[in-house]
Amino acid sequence: PVLKPILDSIRHFKSIIQKRSAGEMIWDITQHLDILKPRAERYSLDDHFILLNVGNLLKRAQDFTRRNKQNHSLNAFNIYLEAVMRSGGLPSITPASYRTQEGVIVNTVHGVKGGEFPIVFLPFQRSASFPLNFRSDRRIKRPPDDWLKYSQNTDLTPREHHIQEERRLFYVAVTRAQEKLYLLVPEKATSRFIKELPNTLMEDHPMTDPHSDIKTYSDLKVKYEQHLQKALSREAYEQVKHYSDALAVIHDHEQGHPVSLGDTQWEAELKKDLSTKFKPAIPERINL
Repeated sequence: PVLKPILDSIRHFKSIIQKRSAGEMIWDITQHLDILKPRAERYSLDDHFILLNVGNLLKRAQDFTRRNKQNHSLNAFNIYLEAVMRSGGLPSITPASYRTQEGVIVNTVHGVKGGEFPIVFLPFQRSASFPLNFRSDRRIKRPPDDWLKYSQNTDLTPREHHIQEERRLFYVAVTRAQEKLYLLVPEKATSRFIKELPNTLMEDHPMTDPHSDIKTYSDLKVKYEQHLQKALSREAYEQVKHYSDALAVIHDHEQGHPVSLGDTQWEAELKKDLSTKFKPAIPERINL
């Protein structure tokens, strides 16, 4: 029973392949397999991806047919496609994002050399963390300074040489920022490199208490997005629907629209969460 529709499709296409151009054959295949209409009606992200790439294939087949009127068969089109794919010229088309995805890249200073980012956070700006304390090692890890040519032109001690290397690394870190640089600094045991920076270049912003009970809508959205991801991983689609509805309710509540919730478990939990006094959103806030 499973093979019969496949065999019927093969016989159908074999009967018309000699009479159709590549463009007509690709269109007949999409119509016969009913690829386009159901996906156009449902139009999920995956459907959007499929429609874009099937449409691209149809366009290529039609263009090929117009350019090659003497030999525009499906077999000739397949040979053409194989040549294009071998040359790397047939990448898939990805739908444009409806929502800008904001994220954080966590890396070492060495790892971001040469890179630039709109906003950079530089943590651990405390003494003994940046710069690291100098430690003399009995084992030799590098040639002695006396063996290096540049040692003839410097009077730096090994400790001073270490600080200079750390300072160069600090320079690399702070110059990765294109627009804003945040230096996370403790009130005590502050890094010597921070103390060397002129006050005219910096603006102090004391951090808020991380243990305070004030919440934001962003925090609440993250909570329910995590519930949604876990439900998807378990294929618990009824919960997926509930958490999707919860996110829609949170959005309406944030916009000041009236919301109505029932007595189910997820609605009762959300009702409790929404009773919290929320901190107003910060303009151009980045949700980490």
